[in-house]
Amino acid sequence: MNSKTADKKFYQEAWEWFEQQSEDGLVRCANCDTVLRFSPGCISHILPKSIYSKWRHELKNVLPMCQGPGSNMCHEKWEFEARKGRIKRELINYRERLKNDYHRG
Repeated sequence: MNSKTADKKFYQEAWEWFEQQSEDGLVRCANCDTVLRFSPGCISHILPKSIYSKWRHELKNVLPMCQGPGSNMCHEKWEFEARKGRIKRELINYRERLKNDYHRG
């Protein structure tokens, strides 16, 4: 299976997992709680897949985040502005724990 096909399959599985974890079956942005519709762009890697490639398809390494025009753009904030205080502290702390777990192997 090529990487684009594997990514597409993983994003669908992740979205279904997010739905199952929700009390009402709705997927919300992990940062601002906006209700989301499925889009691969709304699935954000906590640790960048380009650097932490072996966790590219790990559920513990993704969160639902709003993205694009008309949203709070939390996915973009996560990717580029997390250090500017626009992301919940608990998410940043989770990312640090994941980094430690990743490096421990």
